[in-house]
Amino acid sequence: MRHAVLAALFSAALIGLAACGGGGTNTPAPENSSGGGTTTPAGNQSGSQPAKNQPAPPKDDPNAFRKVAHSKPAGWVDLSKDGREELLRHTKPLDSTCVPVVAVANKKAPGGTEGKEHWDHWSKEAAGGMLFFVSKDAVDPAEAVKKFAPQVAAGEPDIKTSGAIAWTAMQAGEVVVAALNCKLGTYVVVGVVLDTPNAAAHHEALVAWAKSVKPE
Repeated sequence: MRHAVLAALFSAALIGLAACGGGGTNTPAPENSSGGGTTTPAGNQSGSQPAKNQPAPPKDDPNAFRKVAHSKPAGWVDLSKDGREELLRHTKPLDSTCVPVVAVANKKAPGGTEGKEHWDHWSKEAAGGMLFFVSKDAVDPAEAVKKFAPQVAAGEPDIKTSGAIAWTAMQAGEVVVAALNCKLGTYVVVGVVLDTPNAAAHHEALVAWAKSVKPE
C-alpha cells in the first residue's frame, strides 16, 4: 500500500513538470501591435521619406555688366547725369542698345540750381569719359572702335592699341573713343575733351581710365 502511494505521487510530480516546460521560463513572444507582420527596423525604411527639394540653379544676373571696378584719373570725380548730358551734346548719339554704366570728369559739374553762366565756365575746362556696355560677347576692341567711333563723332578713326584696349581721337581731338572687353562683355568709352589747351593730357587720362575697367 505504501509503495502504491509513493508511485502515485511521483507520477503526479512528473506530469506537473512537463506542463511547466521542464521548469524553464516560457514567456510568450510579444504580439505585433501594428496589426501583424514583421516590424521594419527604423534604419531600414528606404524610400519611405520624400526626397528633399533640390535648390534651383542660379539665374543669370541681368545687371552683371554693371559690376565693374575702375580707377578714376588723379583729381577726377564722378560725373553727374546733367554733366553727362552736357558733354554728350558735343557728340552724335550712340546706338540705343549701348547702356551707360559709369562716368567720370576732371571737375565737378554744376548742380541743378546753377545757371548758364556756371555751365559755360565748366564747359570751357571740362573733360569727361562715359563707359557704355555694348555687348555680352567679347568683341575685338579695334573692331569695336571701328564700328562705334563714326557713330559718335566726325572724322576717320585712326585706331591705336594700348595694352588690352584700342582707341582713337575724333572730331579734331574733341572726342575720344576707346573699347575693351572682359569676361562681362565688351565696353566702349566715349570721352569728350573741351579743355583744348590740355587736350593731350586728357586723352592720356581717358585711355588710362579705359585700361583700369575690370570686373569687380
